[in-house]
Amino acid sequence: MPEIPKFHEFMRPLLEVLQEQGELSRIDAIEAVIEKMGITDEQMSITQESNGKPLVRGRIGWASSYLRVAGALVGPKRGFFASPGFRKDVTPLIHPSGGLRT
Repeated sequence: MPEIPKFHEFMRPLLEVLQEQGELSRIDAIEAVIEKMGITDEQMSITQESNGKPLVRGRIGWASSYLRVAGALVGPKRGFFASPGFRKDVTPLIHPSGGLRT
């Protein structure tokens, strides 16, 4: 079974995608992160037992939730992600291991 990055390992790529592309729909942001990280079809085929949805998408969703709580990600409207306008570079909030700095 292929290894799938942990949710915190998706934080930096998600922030980078939003800094590069600006406001994106949730679906487009997730697709951009998948592409940026080089997630394979084999990794995408692994699903959650509880609901049958791809595990990768769920982990990116968790990453976005934690980033939103930390103020590093905003939802300008329903179903959209963006970097907060008051801070251009939020990647220093991310620890080299992928999680949020405390």
